[in-house]
Amino acid sequence: MDFISFLLAPTQWATGFWGTIIKWFSGVGNIGLAIILLTLCLKIILLPLDFWQKMVSRKMTAQQAIMQPELEEIKAKYAGNQTLLQQKQAELYKKYNMNPANSCVAMLVYMIVTMIIFFTLFSGLGSMSRTQINYEYYAIEQTYRETYEANKTETNVVELSQAAAAEKYEEIRQGFLTIKNVWRPDNASSVFPNSTEFLSSTNTKFGTFKYEPENVTYIYLTTNGDVKKDINGKEYVEPFVDLNGNVYVVYDLSDTATNPSSFTIQTEDGNLIFDSLVYSTIFKTYENSDLGISYYYLAENDQDVYTKGDNKYIKPYVVENTIYATSGAETEVTINGKTYAVDYSKTETDLLNNFTKDEQQEKYKKTIGYQAIDAFKEDFDVVTLAIHQKYEGQWNGYFVLILLAGAITFLSSWLSTAGVKTKDKKGNTVKGAKPKPTMGIVMSVIMIFFTFSYTSAFAIYIVANSIFSMILTYLSNLLLNKIEVKKDKKDSNVPDYVRK
Repeated sequence: MDFISFLLAPTQWATGFWGTIIKWFSGVGNIGLAIILLTLCLKIILLPLDFWQKMVSRKMTAQQAIMQPELEEIKAKYAGNQTLLQQKQAELYKKYNMNPANSCVAMLVYMIVTMIIFFTLFSGLGSMSRTQINYEYYAIEQTYRETYEANKTETNVVELSQAAAAEKYEEIRQGFLTIKNVWRPDNASSVFPNSTEFLSSTNTKFGTFKYEPENVTYIYLTTNGDVKKDINGKEYVEPFVDLNGNVYVVYDLSDTATNPSSFTIQTEDGNLIFDSLVYSTIFKTYENSDLGISYYYLAENDQDVYTKGDNKYIKPYVVENTIYATSGAETEVTINGKTYAVDYSKTETDLLNNFTKDEQQEKYKKTIGYQAIDAFKEDFDVVTLAIHQKYEGQWNGYFVLILLAGAITFLSSWLSTAGVKTKDKKGNTVKGAKPKPTMGIVMSVIMIFFTFSYTSAFAIYIVANSIFSMILTYLSNLLLNKIEVKKDKKDSNVPDYVRK
């Protein structure tokens, strides 16, 4: 079959609200700039709401300054009677036509809107990152396959294909300033993930699908698990095909099973013929140089090992303190201080009888998944070898965005209230009016955590949002100060409201 045309290649852009919008902004040519422009547009859209909540908050602070002396008198006079104290406070608020809830409502509305944007954009950029990393790998894998097919008669075909894949990666890699790959964190992580990181970060899973017309159940990648229909209207999903053209198939024990050596999916674009099938096995054999024997072990437990010295060995299949071996001369062996008898008389068929038919079928299904995962990781390591060699020892970023996120978030928070001194009629500074840095510190720590733990794309948004917030806060304060100065001239009862 033509593996290149059948390559499992996800789309480059994630679907969804934010994915669609960022795709529009990506026309500027750099994803970092696109995120910055998006952030600026969002800040401009939210500016009226932000200005409104700032204005309401400052007005409330000014009113509290005016009534502060009377409020202190009431607290001192009715300190022993909480009911009367609350009543007098309510009368005082009514006298000054002041409703504390107004400030809370304004702040609550603004917080709800900004939190919705923050977390939905966080989720959207996370989805985009998974999609982009997926796209990067399958794009370079396709290049690898195409180069291999074009040069398969060359003795160095693998090296040529790996070099072409690395060159393709440089074409599609999206960096920004000191960051080599915006879809990876701005820290000491590698520029491109290894196979384990890739499966984890992209949430790639391996599932099983039964294609009814051929009565065959095979492994497919869940990231490419869109259900399609063949020319007869029967459903199918594209199977996982490794670099050697193998498709991983579950061995079927049912009475109607045929377990074919090949199968065909008829599509409108032509027949997809799979003639290299790898069937699942329950038992495998392992040559243990430490014990001097070869024995059976469960294929699903190939990661279950014991250590001796600097070496690791796969643990054998054991029944009633007996190991079943295929070759060797030892009649007893010791593993981790425990002695086992060695039996050479059993065949794989004999061992299968230790399980019921249903247990065997479940193990066949489980082990073929492990086999497919191992094959995928091997392919991944081969395809990306030249990329990892090029960036070996290099960090994806230098923590620049992480440090900026913390510093600018704190500065932005501090500037929003810094230097506020509200005075009463006697010129005394109102107690508690001076802002405290606690919230700024907390927000800075949160932003540092987010930017360190997640992708650089999200870190760019955090930093850009903090910078624009700081600038707009400064401009808003200038405007509000001018408004208050004009108001002070008309109303001598309004206390001085000074910004440092």
